[in-house]
Amino acid sequence: WMYCGILERDADWVRSMIEGDGIDHAPGMLAGNRNDEEKYRAGLRYEAMHPTRSYYALRSAAGEVQVLGRALLNLRTKDPLGYAGAVPEKCAAFEGHGALRSVANVRTADYPVLIGFFDDESGQEYFMVVNLVHGLNVSKMDGARTVRLTFGSEVKRIERLNRMSGLVESLRTKPDSNGTRILDLQLEGGTGDLFKWANGKAWALRPR
Repeated sequence: WMYCGILERDADWVRSMIEGDGIDHAPGMLAGNRNDEEKYRAGLRYEAMHPTRSYYALRSAAGEVQVLGRALLNLRTKDPLGYAGAVPEKCAAFEGHGALRSVANVRTADYPVLIGFFDDESGQEYFMVVNLVHGLNVSKMDGARTVRLTFGSEVKRIERLNRMSGLVESLRTKPDSNGTRILDLQLEGGTGDLFKWANGKAWALRPR
């Protein structure tokens, strides 16, 4: 999430980086700070005259990050981050927040999921769910998992910003045997979806 501002602000750089030779001008900020620019550029671009895996990973993610950045740049974090499944050291387990009762990987409950909450200038609440499955030789498809969101019985619909198309979708939840309602998502490894409560109000989105 911390890179959303960089990637949206430098939209032309991202586009040139993934479509042409503009990768030679990649800012070192993505490596941590501008002093690492040369190290970052060398590691991202080529190894033995071939694009590195980092190049392909960033090329795949850049478009999605730009879409999500249209919303995230207008939001502020409102609560501590929470984790479902494996909880990193010194971090908190997610134990529910308002109408969102729980979040879990369906088949691999010990795999980590990150949940964060935000609000916009008008006080509307948003939340993001990220599948944290990753690894040195794990592609985003290898890391894909079904993540289940469980809501209170009053939540019939929830809105999501489609990270591919940039469109706001209205998703219908399903009742379960516990009297709550559920929504199952297919999230690739390392990717996340941004949601807002379906209250009839517009999203705080920056223009395309």
